[in-house]
Amino acid sequence: MVLTSQQRSDVRDVIKDSFNDERFLSTLAQCVADLVIEKLDVKIDALLLKTDDLQTNDKMQLKSSDIHIENCYRIPIKDTNKIRPVVVNFSTLSTRDLVFRSKTRLKGSPIIINEDLTQSNYKLLNTCKTMFGHSLD
Repeated sequence: MVLTSQQRSDVRDVIKDSFNDERFLSTLAQCVADLVIEKLDVKIDALLLKTDDLQTNDKMQLKSSDIHIENCYRIPIKDTNKIRPVVVNFSTLSTRDLVFRSKTRLKGSPIIINEDLTQSNYKLLNTCKTMFGHSLD
């Protein structure tokens, strides 16, 4: 869209008048402040997530160099309000055992570490746990 010189002049006048209007400036300042606060909230949320991750790592007392992962993926679920579980395939059995020994340190956190079992095998595991105690993990 090409503006004539008169239209450009009119636009400049409207802008100049707007910057002399206290109500316009107040509204503009509020909009800018809201945008800045929104951006800061997003950054704060990201930092809080990173802090939670670091605290979880500290709780488990594992070094990332000790963990060797073969594959990792999320399981699709129908309920979109739930967090999708993550399945991790460890490279070695010793790595899996290291993580499973450390999982008790996560009590009270929202992270749960379980075996990826079929429903029948999961029932069998729970039956064994009730019969022989919870030390089967």
